[in-house]
Amino acid sequence: MPQAQPELKKYLEKRVLVQLNGSRKVMGILRGYDVYLNIVLDDALEEKAGGEKVRIGMVVIRGNAVVMLEALDRINQDRATLEHGRDDDDDDDDDDEEQGIRLGETRPALQGRRGDANGV
Repeated sequence: MPQAQPELKKYLEKRVLVQLNGSRKVMGILRGYDVYLNIVLDDALEEKAGGEKVRIGMVVIRGNAVVMLEALDRINQDRATLEHGRDDDDDDDDDDEEQGIRLGETRPALQGRRGDANGV
């Protein structure tokens, strides 16, 4: 049994494109998955060669056939990114203190902020 669980929670109930071995593609709503990456898609469409799409309804796809899984719906951002995101108010006097941050970056410590003991 695999040790690690696939991290697909954020894709649940979202429309996804699954590329399978043999250059096959299936699109549908991800309803479930397990530790082996077996996935359940609902309202699934298989894209045939030439662009033809065939409705196949609900389908279970074995994990060993999955090559790639791509979200077609927007996935919610990380909560920390939302909290430290861009300051959208019209007050421009502190824009240098409130900056957006990309995932994977660290936010530098702010020195001398107003209200600090060392501030101006």
